Amino acid sequence: MTAGMRTHLDLALFLGITLVTAALVIALPEWSSPIRVALGLIVVLTAPGYALTSALFPRRDDIDGVERLALTLGLSIAATPLIGLVLNATPWGIRLVPMAIGLATFVAIFSALAVWRRLRSGPTQAFAWPWGTPLMWQGGLLATGVMVVLLGVPALAVALRPPAHATEFYVLGAQGQLQDYPTRLEPGQPFRVTLGITNHEREPTSFRLGIPFDPRYDQARTTVIEPGDQWERTLELTAPDSQGRTRIEFALYRLDDTEPYRSLHLFVTMPGQTPIEDLFPQAVQTLGPDTIPVEGADALSDGAGTPPLEAPVPPTVPPTVLPTEPTPPAPSPPPSPLPAEPPAEPPAPPPASPPPPTGRTHTVQPGETLFGIAREQLGDGSRFEELFELNRDLLVDPSSLPLGVVLRLPATP
Repeated sequence: MTAGMRTHLDLALFLGITLVTAALVIALPEWSSPIRVALGLIVVLTAPGYALTSALFPRRDDIDGVERLALTLGLSIAATPLIGLVLNATPWGIRLVPMAIGLATFVAIFSALAVWRRLRSGPTQAFAWPWGTPLMWQGGLLATGVMVVLLGVPALAVALRPPAHATEFYVLGAQGQLQDYPTRLEPGQPFRVTLGITNHEREPTSFRLGIPFDPRYDQARTTVIEPGDQWERTLELTAPDSQGRTRIEFALYRLDDTEPYRSLHLFVTMPGQTPIEDLFPQAVQTLGPDTIPVEGADALSDGAGTPPLEAPVPPTVPPTVLPTEPTPPAPSPPPSPLPAEPPAEPPAPPPASPPPPTGRTHTVQPGETLFGIAREQLGDGSRFEELFELNRDLLVDPSSLPLGVVLRLPATP
């Protein structure tokens, strides 16, 4: 090998590794192997910086070996994001194949520039690896140690990483989308969510649901879900008896596990316990039989609807009879008889129920507020006070809307 060829052998080595890695990425994009990982780390962490350092400092006296190694690593870490930034502005975007081609192009351009600058520096001044000398062996050992650290630390982190959760577990809102979640609930108020599972366990699997605030569905089992299949069920749940900001938990268990495999939660505002007469002035709302059960080894519902709630009837207390005071002896002449007491007036009839609403109305749905109804129906949320005054016989507090109440709306929006 001639001296001129040895002068540029280092650049040819890094360029060759970069081109081989890019070819593997293009030809086998799905191939996953430790060899590909090692080549990728060498290309990303050393090749761009070495080519750029060689182009900037082509002579051996420009910088020493330690500085050249530090610049190689630092410029590589800086150049790779810049290549990604340029690709982001192109139609190809930041993807694996365009990134590999971009790195190979970057290394090829600056390697060619480094060769040209070394040739201009002359054979005695141009930088070249000291092949076959003790200094070369020392540099090789140093580079090997650096690569062991660069490759070993990520490998150790991957080995010690806890196993990733493969199965997806998600909760959807009332409309079956990632929105419209309940944000404000009354204790005991029914609300609907959709729970979904996508099985990535690579085998047919059944799971247990953990819904601790609603014992009807807590620890219920799903059907056996095939690998890659999706399971979704809409459940009508009952809000817990809580106050203030409340965390509603959903957990997913594998059948033999005692710890949750996946967990989700929603935050809702619970204004506090409200008497049932204030929650439902017209009729008591029940969960009813329209709950959608989950099929499986253990049914999520026993099929029997929750019995309707009845307002407790206060016990009848008999009226207290006061004792009659003794009548003093009548003086002479005998007194005239006392007039007869007038007959007791019949009890007043109970107040008539408010007439059914006429004109424009709106039925309160789960999660709605008076402000939101005013904004949607009247075009101005600040008119919620007007809406409250119009329905004062149905509402106790503007911040507490009973579910299912039919509100009267102003004749003109």
